[in-house]
Amino acid sequence: MKPLLSLLLCSSLLLPTAVAQEPVRRTANSDNLIDDELRAAVDRGLAYLASTQDKQGHWAQLVGYKLNSDYETIDDNPLPHVGVSALALISFLAGGHLPDRGKYGEVISKGLQYVLSCSQDDGQITQNGTRMYSHAFATLFLAEIYGMVNRPDVRDVLQRSVNLIVSSQNAEGGWRYRPFARESDMSITVCQVLALRSARNVGIHVPIQNIKNAQNYVYRSAVRSNERTGFRGFGHRGYSDEGGSFRYQLKPQTRADFPLTAAGITTLYAAGEIGRAHV
Repeated sequence: MKPLLSLLLCSSLLLPTAVAQEPVRRTANSDNLIDDELRAAVDRGLAYLASTQDKQGHWAQLVGYKLNSDYETIDDNPLPHVGVSALALISFLAGGHLPDRGKYGEVISKGLQYVLSCSQDDGQITQNGTRMYSHAFATLFLAEIYGMVNRPDVRDVLQRSVNLIVSSQNAEGGWRYRPFARESDMSITVCQVLALRSARNVGIHVPIQNIKNAQNYVYRSAVRSNERTGFRGFGHRGYSDEGGSFRYQLKPQTRADFPLTAAGITTLYAAGEIGRAHV
């Protein structure tokens, strides 16, 4: 699953920001940052994604979950994967493509119907045992779509998926692999907050208290300058006493590393905390 996920994330990051995201301030020379070679690479990536989409609208991958430092699959064969499908579809949206319009209009339309079909009665968007990572990616995709095309069916599913994220936030202020889990972790939390921010940007109600709770979770996950994490498990090097990093979980013995620190900062940015020095 890693090669495809890498391609999806790179495609999304290299292309222009989708409508549902806030406008980005452009400098006089920012157009030069994306040259013809980069555009060609992105075009090849989208062409590959389009060629690997199933006729039912999804992308198939091994579905599973993290177990310690490993990834446990629930089946030996690739299955329809709503999280991977949502990420693939976001890549097309970031390129300015819309449902039923242009070169990849049919790709997006089929993918959208697949994602909508994965919405459950409780609001969770899941299939084949996918968890809260995939729910967040699907919610983010629907928010981006709704920002481009005002469709009541998309809004209804989006609102219910946001309601699930809001209601399943736990007492720590974060989220875990499954809804309503007692513990939290930074990698799951950042995905939920990004989805909530995108939904809020297109007019979906998100209670401010949930955002404040997520902010507080991130602040409490910070490693202070006079503190040691004490973590040396699963091949990760702890940041020891390097103040400013963020932990995986609130427990003192969990790791604090560069990716988790990036996730913490991204969460604060999505929560509107950029520029405030709390850590």
